[in-house]
Amino acid sequence: MKNLTRTEVENMPKEIREEVLEMLTAYDECDIWFEDGKYNTITVLKANYSKDHKYIGHVEANDIYTETEQIENYINNFISFPTNYKGEKNYTELNIMETERKKGNTKIGKINKDGNFKLIK
Repeated sequence: MKNLTRTEVENMPKEIREEVLEMLTAYDECDIWFEDGKYNTITVLKANYSKDHKYIGHVEANDIYTETEQIENYINNFISFPTNYKGEKNYTELNIMETERKKGNTKIGKINKDGNFKLIK
């Protein structure tokens, strides 16, 4: 299993790069495959493979995102504070985020310079 570097991921075609980066906001790792002339991140056991089927590599979130970005990604995806979050746990912000998502609006936040999570959009 080959771990890809951030540079290798950034040099991939835009579609797969964006898919990998998005997947790593919610998951700790993903695998990338090339088959039938295209890249994908879905691992499926099959009886037959195309001639160009090959394993591209493995990517972990900590190879792409900083610890702060991983915490932001966790909060933005799961509307909850991870165990390694050390800032002020403002549940009002999370409630606003959850309410807006139920209305179909995207609300995200960032960790500010004081180390606290705040909604920005």
